Amino acid sequence: MNELDGAIKQCVERVERFRRQPQRVIGEMDTRVALIEPIIGALGWDLYDLDQVRREYRRRGVDNPVDYALLLLRTPRLFIEAKGLGENLDDPRWANQTIGYATMAGVEWVALTDGAE
Repeated sequence: MNELDGAIKQCVERVERFRRQPQRVIGEMDTRVALIEPIIGALGWDLYDLDQVRREYRRRGVDNPVDYALLLLRTPRLFIEAKGLGENLDDPRWANQTIGYATMAGVEWVALTDGAE
């Protein structure tokens, strides 16, 4: 099993475990750490290299931050906006928020996730 397969399997198991315990609230930060970052890392991005992955990325200091910017040659190429596990991703606010960040920064690719979708 390669690293990505292992990370996906582990995240699926975590999601199932979290969903069996409805009294536990899984907020955005915990979702990012437990479900999103393992996948980013397994895809080959170095989570500790600021030339590759930036958290709370702002193109300018006055901009609202996007949760992750994945960079190639120090240029943002993909924005990932995270929501807490189980958050309604169909809410147009979230897509509009993410697309707005990308438009302002000139980034063509975006992803919106709650770690399970």
